[in-house]
Amino acid sequence: MAFEGWVIKNDSTVLNNDLLAEKGYKSNPDQQTDEDSYTDGDGKLHRNILSHLRSKIWLSTNELSVSDKLHFQTVFPSRSVVTLTYWNDEREVYESGDFYIPDIDWTIQKINKITKERTYEPISLTLIEY
Repeated sequence: MAFEGWVIKNDSTVLNNDLLAEKGYKSNPDQQTDEDSYTDGDGKLHRNILSHLRSKIWLSTNELSVSDKLHFQTVFPSRSVVTLTYWNDEREVYESGDFYIPDIDWTIQKINKITKERTYEPISLTLIEY
């Protein structure tokens, strides 16, 4: 599937690209994983590479309004495992995978004294595929 202009989504909810900071999306797709690899007495590495490949994605946002924060939480519910569809830069296609969503620290940047609107500090999130 050709690139459609978005980088990641949860089910049918696409992450709004406007929330991402400049250079706020970085991926390391299709990482190889090993099982019981070792270095022998001569210093030669013996690898047992598994067939399952994992992707790792880093996201950084701009400052967030409350509605931006709620949208972000819809795409990335904290403390859970979710199936995400993401742009795989290695294969130039959209892929799906199960990712762990770590805890997110929400830091209020400011509260408008008149409107009571909150603005949140930018956040960074690392997603690691199972």
